[in-house]
Amino acid sequence: MTGEQYEDVYRETLRCLSEQYSVGDPSLDASGNRVCKIEGVPLNDDEVLERWWGAEIRDDIRRQYPSKKGRALGESTSART
Repeated sequence: MTGEQYEDVYRETLRCLSEQYSVGDPSLDASGNRVCKIEGVPLNDDEVLERWWGAEIRDDIRRQYPSKKGRALGESTSART
């Protein structure tokens, strides 16, 4: 999975969640990690994916794109393929 494909999955996850929950815009926390508020609770990428897809599919996504850990918001996806 390329960085662009991972970002597509993440955006689709947020879109799906927004049909059932209040979803904020992704931002960076004090450590530089991306978080997104779902129902007012800040969740990291893994928590966002698990909230919609469940742990098993989240783990599958992580196996396909393990370098997503530590990605900063807006980081170029072309460098990580």
